[in-house]
Amino acid sequence: QLIEGLPAMMGGCIWEWADHAALEGGRYTYGGDHGEPVHDGNFCCDGLFFPDRTPSPSALEMKQVYRPVRARLLSASPLRFSLFLHRFFKGGEDIGIRWQLIEEGTPLAEGKLEGCLSPRQSRTFGLDVPGGGGERFLNLEYYDRTDGHILGFDQLALGGGRQKPREGGVLRTERTEQGFWLTGRQYRAFFDSRMLNLTALSVVGVPVLAAKPRNRGYNFFNPDAAGFLPGIWRAPTDNDMYMKYEWMKDGYHQIWTMAEELEVRQDRDSMLFSVRGKLAPPNSENLFGFGIDYRFEGEGIGISASLTPLKDHLVHLPRFGLDLQLEPALERVTYYGRGPGENYPDFSEASRMGIFSCGVEELGTPFIRPQESGLRGGVRWFRLTDRAGSGLEIAAADRPLFVNASRYTPEQVEKAGHREELKKGDFVQLSVNGFFCGLGSQSCGSQPLEKYRVPVVRGETLRFAFRLIPVVG
Repeated sequence: QLIEGLPAMMGGCIWEWADHAALEGGRYTYGGDHGEPVHDGNFCCDGLFFPDRTPSPSALEMKQVYRPVRARLLSASPLRFSLFLHRFFKGGEDIGIRWQLIEEGTPLAEGKLEGCLSPRQSRTFGLDVPGGGGERFLNLEYYDRTDGHILGFDQLALGGGRQKPREGGVLRTERTEQGFWLTGRQYRAFFDSRMLNLTALSVVGVPVLAAKPRNRGYNFFNPDAAGFLPGIWRAPTDNDMYMKYEWMKDGYHQIWTMAEELEVRQDRDSMLFSVRGKLAPPNSENLFGFGIDYRFEGEGIGISASLTPLKDHLVHLPRFGLDLQLEPALERVTYYGRGPGENYPDFSEASRMGIFSCGVEELGTPFIRPQESGLRGGVRWFRLTDRAGSGLEIAAADRPLFVNASRYTPEQVEKAGHREELKKGDFVQLSVNGFFCGLGSQSCGSQPLEKYRVPVVRGETLRFAFRLIPVVG
C-alpha cells in the first residue's frame, strides 16, 4: 500500500531467497546443532523457500503481492469493476483473465474476459450474472497465455446474506448425580456439573471428544481434563522472538483455568449452562475473567465465549479462543473460509474465500523449527469428519472465526527444536478463535500493526460465538 501510494517509492528488498539449513542425518540443521559456541539459532531459516526449494507460505504471499493486475469493484449491482495493469512499459497481451462467480463458496457462473490492458492504465468491465441471496464473491484469475501458469488473482466481495445454521429441534434431558445427559436429533452429550464442562459428545453413537485428552499443558490445573478450555497462548513464531518475552512476563504462556460458577436454565426446547471463572498464572493474581455459555438444542449446541481483563497495563494477547481435543479419526477437514493455504490477519494476500478440503495434517506448515502455523481465517463453517463422513461442524455465529486443527498441542510445538521431534498425539487439537494476533515482522522489524492485535483493556470484554452441529455421513 505504501509503495503503490507514493510515487517516489519503487519497492523494497526481501531477506531472503531460501533457507540456509544444512541436511545432516536425515534432518535439516541450523545454528547450535553442530556444537558451535557462537551462532544465531535458526535465523538462517528465514527464506521464502525451504532448503529443498519448495515454496513457503511467504513465497506464495510475495507472488500474489507481485501480481501484474489489480481489480477494484465499482458496483455490485449491476456488476462493474476495473482492472489496472501495473507494468510501466509492456502491455497485457500475454495475460489471460478468467472470472468465476461463487455464492456461499459454490460456483454459479464463469467465463473469460476479452481485450488487452495497457501499461499503467485502468479498464472497466461489466458482467451480466444471475441473481441470488447468499454471500457472493467474484474471482478473477490472471494467467500466462503462453504456458497457462497462474500470475495472480483478485477476489471482489459482492455482499449478500450468509446462510444461518439450523437451530431449535427436540432436546431430551436426563439428570444424574454428576451432571446432565442431553440428547438431540443426531448427538448425545454429557455436561459435567462438577467439572463445569462438556465432557462427552457423540454423533449418531460415535464418540467425538478424545477418549484420553492429553498434554493440555498450562491450560488447566488438571492436564488431562476434557472439554473446552479458554486459550490465549500460541506456539511463538520466529516473528514473536521478542514479543513472546512480553507475553511471558504477563504469564500468558502458563495460564490456569479456574471454573468457579455454574448457572443452569432449562426452557421448553433448550438447556443453558453458563460457566464463569478466572484465568491466572500459577501463584499469581487473576488476569482475566472468562465465561462460556453452552445452549443445547435438538439440532446442535450454541457456544459463546467472553474474556474480560481484570488488570491494567496488560500487553495485547496472542489470541483468544476455545480449545478442544477430538478423536483422531476426525482426520478430514472441509471448510468455508479463506484458503487454500494458511493465513493470518496480516498475512492473507495469497488466500481467498472458498470451500476447501484437506487432511488435518495438511493444514500446518512443516517449518524446520516448529512454530504456530496452519491457521485459517474468515471461517464461516469448519467440518472435521472421519472416513465415513461423520463428525462435527463449527459454524460461526455473528462474526467469522479463526480455526486451526493439529495433531500437536501448542506446548508440544513450542518445545520442539526441529520438526522431526514432533510426535503425533492420539487426538486432534481443535482451536476455535474469535480473535488472533497478526504475525508482524519483529524478527528484524516491527510488531503487528495496531489493527491486527488483540486488544487488552481493563473492563472491556472480548466476545465471540459459534455452533457445534453434528455431521452424519
